[in-house]
Amino acid sequence: MDYETGHVILGDVLKDDTASEPLRGLVAAALADSARLGRGMDADLEMAKDMYATALELGHRSAAYNLGLYWEGHWDRSAPGDVVPDSAKATQAYKRGGSNAKCAARLDALRARSR
Repeated sequence: MDYETGHVILGDVLKDDTASEPLRGLVAAALADSARLGRGMDADLEMAKDMYATALELGHRSAAYNLGLYWEGHWDRSAPGDVVPDSAKATQAYKRGGSNAKCAARLDALRARSR
């Protein structure tokens, strides 16, 4: 299967209200990764950021890490209209990661920098 077909299938699962929220969250995170990396599609930071946020809303807490990295400026570029780094938005994203160890480590790093 090629990336384009895979992305269409993932998009269909994401739109399927009968699919479980954990599955839809994982699908949103996979689409976000593809959009961020330009894997099988043109890189689209706006889509990546939105899909990570959607994944997080659907309960996929590990998406908070990638979203936080975006707001910290670790993606090396930003979506049109966004100003990065934005420590407040990064902190907010990491906090939404709950007990995710990677998010906790980034929160500690942000706190250490602000001292």
